[in-house]
Amino acid sequence: MKMSTEGSSFASELRSACARIDEKVIPHLYFREAKQCLLEALETNNLVLLVGPSGVGKGTLIRVLLRELNGPVEGDPAAVRAVSFRAPSPHGPTFPWKAFWKAWLIVMQDPLPDRKVDRKKALSRMANTLEQLKPSDTVDGMRDAVFSATRDRGVRVVVVDEALNLVQNEKGGHTLRNRLDVLRDISDEAGCGIVLVSTPRILGKLELSCELARRMREVILWRYTFGEGVYGENFEAFRDVARAFLEEVSKQARPSLSSRKIQLLQAGSVGCVGILSSWFRNAIMRCLWSGSSALEWQHFEDTILPDEKLKEMRTVCEDGEREFERLSTRSYEVLVGKAAVADKPCKEKAPSPDSDKTPKRPPRPGTRKPKRDKLEED
Repeated sequence: MKMSTEGSSFASELRSACARIDEKVIPHLYFREAKQCLLEALETNNLVLLVGPSGVGKGTLIRVLLRELNGPVEGDPAAVRAVSFRAPSPHGPTFPWKAFWKAWLIVMQDPLPDRKVDRKKALSRMANTLEQLKPSDTVDGMRDAVFSATRDRGVRVVVVDEALNLVQNEKGGHTLRNRLDVLRDISDEAGCGIVLVSTPRILGKLELSCELARRMREVILWRYTFGEGVYGENFEAFRDVARAFLEEVSKQARPSLSSRKIQLLQAGSVGCVGILSSWFRNAIMRCLWSGSSALEWQHFEDTILPDEKLKEMRTVCEDGEREFERLSTRSYEVLVGKAAVADKPCKEKAPSPDSDKTPKRPPRPGTRKPKRDKLEED
């Protein structure tokens, strides 16, 4: 494919449009709600799990959070209120704790406790941190270093991105509980909140102990969803996002966006702004290399993701949303029914909330049905 528009003003415009779309930050409909829930959760919980599909805006939310929390601290120029790093990917059946603690120390620009240097010099010599972490350092020693540095620097929030790596190559949720217990201990000792950022896949692996269930809270950043022919707040907000991307191309060289096309853009991006942004850039580059004199809807059709990828992404999103709703449902069954059991003698049967008699379980197949009198005695 030859780019016939190379060197033309239109080619330059298209390249500039791609760069602007890549840097563009558009307010998300659920951004403020998710941010408020996140800050509220950090006030009362040691561990907070922020979930959302890829491209939904989790990274933007975390960047805003870090920028707001890391304002100047009066009287302590070396203080760091919030840090963020990525959980390392495991290359075997065990989690790489040394790499995890090392990444944590690096973002705080802090060496190990037994090789302390002047803190102000450490701030300006971040590269030295890597040199001071030796392969011989033990996992326990590095953990103690993380605790010491987090406490001494006054860190209040630690964000761990790619938290799904905490459960990779493991079966079941038992190991995840152990790892979360370790993070909870650090949170308790250092007095900081820990935000785990992940896709919804991690929700199916959460088997929390009673202690973690009390200390962890889940927050979700929803994607844009709406049915065909449905016009409402979600539709209008998503339409504004698509128009904002399209406005980076001159008016005479861009297609119009009908309601039907807005629905197609939502379906092709699964309602995630990050995926939509990538789709717009790919369509613009297809226009650039095809030699067209205008960005056309055909360029979007040519660059949409394959069906299997879209199906998989949609399945992950829908499964994650159902799992989140299951974890966050408050039916008050304990208050209405099960809590009453504790107030009754053990020999009495707890009455059903909807009837005076507890329904009898039917006999198993292949067994003789007991006599009515005997059943009533039981």
